Formats: sequence, C-alpha cells, structure tokens
Amino acid sequence: MLHEDFPRRRPDVETHVLPDGTCLLFDPLALQGHALSAVGALVWDYCDGTVSRAEITNEVGSLLPEVPQLRDEVIQLLDRFASDGLLVAVSGESRRA
Repeated sequence: MLHEDFPRRRPDVETHVLPDGTCLLFDPLALQGHALSAVGALVWDYCDGTVSRAEITNEVGSLLPEVPQLRDEVIQLLDRFASDGLLVAVSGESRRA
C-alpha cells in the first residue's frame, strides 16, 4: 500500500464497538475475527476512503503527542488491516471520481 493511499474498510466487514472503546471485527470471507484496542478502533473508524494514511497517522498521533511511538502503531495497524484483507485502497484519483 502506498503512502498516498486512502484506505477504506471493506463494506462487508462487521464492526462491533464495545463499551470500553475497543472493537471486534468479523471478516465473513475469511471467517475470522479481529480484536482491536481503542487506538485500533479509532484507526479503523478513520478508514472511510476520505482520509489518507498520512492524515490518519498525523491525526491519531496528535491526540497523544507525549507518546511518540503511537504514530508507528498507527502505521502498523494500517498495514495489518491491509495484509489481513480488511481494506480496499482508494487512490486520490479514483476517490474524486
């Protein structure tokens, strides 16, 4: 996935937000569940195809500037979502179409 991509959640992935801010995802194609921390749930929420990877990383990272490794965690989460097949990438060109 390129840095300029605009990650978008697959519409068929079920999202279950829990009261503590964590989240459970269910991928019906792979028949797999994914447990996300509160940070993971926030990153997942940003994956709507309108915000770039860089913008997601900067936005979430700015919430806790005293935790510099948070930006790395966001990048790892986005990479994990992509490698697990939970995202479809939308380039800037097709996003505007």
